[in-house]
Amino acid sequence: MMSNTPVLILHETRDNAWRLLLLGHTFGWLPTQQVAIVEADFIQQWQSPQQGHATITTLKTALVTPTANFITEAQLSSLHPLVAEQLDHWILYAANSDAEGKALLQPVMVLKSAAARFPLPLISLQLATLVNQLMGLPYSWGGLGGLYDCSSTLVTLFQPFGIWLPRNSGDQARTAQPYLDLTGLDRPQKLALIKQQGVPFLTLGWLPGHVVLYLGEKQGIPHLFNSLWGFKTVDSTTQQTGRALIGRSVIMPLNVDTGYANIPHTLLDRLQRLIVVTADNYPLSKQPPQSTQ
Repeated sequence: MMSNTPVLILHETRDNAWRLLLLGHTFGWLPTQQVAIVEADFIQQWQSPQQGHATITTLKTALVTPTANFITEAQLSSLHPLVAEQLDHWILYAANSDAEGKALLQPVMVLKSAAARFPLPLISLQLATLVNQLMGLPYSWGGLGGLYDCSSTLVTLFQPFGIWLPRNSGDQARTAQPYLDLTGLDRPQKLALIKQQGVPFLTLGWLPGHVVLYLGEKQGIPHLFNSLWGFKTVDSTTQQTGRALIGRSVIMPLNVDTGYANIPHTLLDRLQRLIVVTADNYPLSKQPPQSTQ
């Protein structure tokens, strides 16, 4: 879980050592000292700052006070109230806590190269810059260990633009309207539709259990950005299943798994939907950033 994440406290242990928290997409226990309680004034200043918000645009960056004291580490796509713009850095608010566990607004400094005004313009160049930040990261099913899986990679990618994708790939596919249905099409028909209707850097491709981002064509072949564990394989003699491992976020051609006898069903075979991402086809995109605890 990123620092400065809004949560709802559901339960506390009798000794007050742990709190059960509800996030936007999951729940779990966290030590009490890592959770600060917000009050109305904090919520107002965090949710509706006069200068707007800033978003972190590098994978990780330190948040330090004007006197160079380290407060916490912010991750790509996290949002913070914007206080002021200086020559080479931003002044933002981060959440800190007092001795009683109440949330305080702590001014922090961030280099301009590590953050930008929120939301970023939804253009290919900006998206490509953030894709570069996410390239090569280890795959982690369910986002365990603070890492990324296929859907959380895209959640992180689009949040700085004010696009709030659902947490899992199935919901990302089901929530968006309209979408292009690829079921029942053969490989040439799917390829033709992807090339005709796909918008580079703004088109999600969904197949059961996985989601990818269409980047455009290279030498006539569609290319994708995605985080994946690997491709299912089947031994033609024993029928034993296995996995051709990738285990990280990569850019790859759509036909990367085509032509292998032990991969009977390719990415293209399993691709079922195309979704062009806009603020209108994901309803949560119209809601402002919420308060933090």
